[in-house]
Amino acid sequence: MKIYQCVHKYPPHIPAFERRWGIGDHSTFAEIHDALLRDGYASVYRLVPPLECSGDNVFFTVWNYERLQFTWARENGVENLDLDEIRLKQIEKLKPDVVYDFSYFISPKFAELVKSRLNVLTVCWYAFVNSKEPPIDIPYTGLLSLHRPYIDFWKSKGIQALELQPAIEDSWSKLPFKGFKSRKHDLLFYGQINTGLYDDRTNVIMDALQAAKSLDIKFTCLAQYRPQYWRPGGLLARFGLNISMLQKWPSRELSRSLGDPKYGRDLYDEIRNSKIVLNTFGDFNGNFKSNMRIFEAIGNGSILLSPKGVYPDNLIENKDYIPFESAKELEGSVREIFEDISTAENFCATAQRRVFSNFSKKEQYTRFCEFIEKL
Repeated sequence: MKIYQCVHKYPPHIPAFERRWGIGDHSTFAEIHDALLRDGYASVYRLVPPLECSGDNVFFTVWNYERLQFTWARENGVENLDLDEIRLKQIEKLKPDVVYDFSYFISPKFAELVKSRLNVLTVCWYAFVNSKEPPIDIPYTGLLSLHRPYIDFWKSKGIQALELQPAIEDSWSKLPFKGFKSRKHDLLFYGQINTGLYDDRTNVIMDALQAAKSLDIKFTCLAQYRPQYWRPGGLLARFGLNISMLQKWPSRELSRSLGDPKYGRDLYDEIRNSKIVLNTFGDFNGNFKSNMRIFEAIGNGSILLSPKGVYPDNLIENKDYIPFESAKELEGSVREIFEDISTAENFCATAQRRVFSNFSKKEQYTRFCEFIEKL
């Protein structure tokens, strides 16, 4: 089977990625693409054929990463630099059996564009949980998501859909386990805060900050966020004048814990250097809990502290992650971890082995192919 898999970029990632791998105007497409795969961006989502499917081909690209795609266009004689047109040309050249698109909410007309020009099956990943019910007019033959309520809703409407959870890179299991004493972060959160759809998350972040203060440990927050200002601070900020005295959020206390967001290899290095990773969810997730952070954190050998709820099959509370329902429980769990480091190290090492077994790349790829064969 040939698969064309395309995901979108997060703008802060690109300059950090290029610095890490020495990418510039001199770089070829092969060099940039190879670095992208080694960097591991969107690693838990990337389809990887197992050995028994070695004849299969998955072309993975970040379709709106301009340098990557413009370089491909130049090397392949494509003069039209419209990013959707470039990936159409890539699809034409690869001649895949299926196009697996992760960016419907960014480029909603792409599937229709593909269907008007090419005879290829299109499926969509949709895990942007921004409402209780997902859209039903997504113009793809099949829909995939890690959010089970969306899958159940689509199926109730007669739409072909599959729950497909993230999977762990085989290479992560081969890295040596890092003892807690050599990890620089006590309690880490990474992701987006205060950017819309995350009011509950902001509350959990503040609870974690207070817990860290009470326990005299360090809380680190590597986050993309939107500051809020008292008037006229917001107006001045639009002109590039950020006056801390006029900023009402984040507080000075939280600001001391904030760092730039991380992606790919840079992020995985931070997780491996963390004793605990704090997990949170968006305002519309409800009782079902799944996201990339679960698999990135456990897969890279950190203890995952995560809100109580219903989790994907084969994720078990107090065995794979530690659940909490309140600020008091959050603080209590962190205290217990630091009171018995040996038990904590054993917990995350065991959880890591379990997720490698239960959420393998082979299982992910097999489930995807079985779904495609039924469409």
